[in-house]
Amino acid sequence: METILCEINWEYVIAILSLLTSLVLSIGTIISSTNSAKKERLINVITSNRVEWIQKFKNYVSKYLSLVSYRYDRKLPDDTSTLMDEIHEITAQIKLHLNFKGKADKQIADQLDTINSAYEKFLFLVSSNREIKRYTIPPLVIEYYQNQHSEVFNEFYTKSIENLGVESSDWESINKKLNEIGQRPEEVERIFKELIQIIDKDLKISTHVIKTAPQKLLELTQIYLKTEWERVKEEAESGNLKEFSFDEKFESYKKSNSHI
Repeated sequence: METILCEINWEYVIAILSLLTSLVLSIGTIISSTNSAKKERLINVITSNRVEWIQKFKNYVSKYLSLVSYRYDRKLPDDTSTLMDEIHEITAQIKLHLNFKGKADKQIADQLDTINSAYEKFLFLVSSNREIKRYTIPPLVIEYYQNQHSEVFNEFYTKSIENLGVESSDWESINKKLNEIGQRPEEVERIFKELIQIIDKDLKISTHVIKTAPQKLLELTQIYLKTEWERVKEEAESGNLKEFSFDEKFESYKKSNSHI
């Protein structure tokens, strides 16, 4: 009798254990499936957002390049400040789409700053050069160089103003002297020639940047977007969100374009 009871008890225990094992495995499978589903949804959301980001970034850079790219027959607007406002606005949109910690991102941001600085100077000097060549001394040009490009101002000061007996930092006295010089044609002609030489030299530098830098920005952006697309594909295929080294991959692609 005891043997029969023993056998019945063991069968009962085995059945319970089997049931518990199945239950634990089922719960584990559900948890694993839930986690996998959550991870997959997260990857899909991130991938979708990256694709959307890529399209917006392409549109912003395209718009920017349409504003700053050089064309020999391009007519400059009368209101250059409005144009620069538009350029700065699209620049901000591009930079807000960049990772401020990324090395590749910084290369694009630096290129934007280089182009904007050259373009702003170009627009200002072209309009000012018209006044200078009409033998009108524009104090705004002198002040602009003094405040924004001290190295150019120092060159002009050494050549044209130092012998007038005024300090380079005393803008009020410089302006007064320039007004006095306006009454002496021979002195005006001397300063005009020197100022025009300096501005023409600076214009050539700015024009060279405007002609070449947008193309470099375009090429950097193409490499950047290719790298970003590779990251999207890897995330979609492997589900790994952390192992992709963006900056290393960017530099690898960049080396294959050795002229950049």
